[in-house]
Amino acid sequence: MREAKKRGAATKSVMNLNLVAMIDVVFLLLMYFLLATNFSIGEEMFSITMPAPLGHAPNPDPFDLPDQPVVIRVESLGPDRAQYQIHVDIAVTQPTSFDELSRLLRQWRVSPENSEGILFPETPILIQPGTSCRWDHAISTLNACLRQQYTKVQFMEPETGSENAP
Repeated sequence: MREAKKRGAATKSVMNLNLVAMIDVVFLLLMYFLLATNFSIGEEMFSITMPAPLGHAPNPDPFDLPDQPVVIRVESLGPDRAQYQIHVDIAVTQPTSFDELSRLLRQWRVSPENSEGILFPETPILIQPGTSCRWDHAISTLNACLRQQYTKVQFMEPETGSENAP
């Protein structure tokens, strides 16, 4: 009987975990995920075309007729956001607000709903901020043009002496 107890005791095994190998696997996985992860923030792209330097125009199509651009001048008249002046070179009556500018641009745009329009969506529009123009006034002018789905909207360099411009 004693031998039967010894044999039963001998067949009983103790289970051990090899923690060194498990820690190695955990660190290898940690290193893999750290090296395989991209931590950079995605860049955004804005569709604003800056004017080309004078004399360095891209290769134009020789059969393309030049479009007469519409020039919109915006000038800040004071430090307040509500103090600005907008001048559109083709308008008989000048807009007094950015919403009114947006309505005029919609009225002028040729579309399936408006065949009486005078401007195509591809008509170049040049925004000329004054030398002391606030940034939000220039961007509000850009937003009014883009809201009406004009595709060729650019900024111009400010005119010297544009403080007295119409």
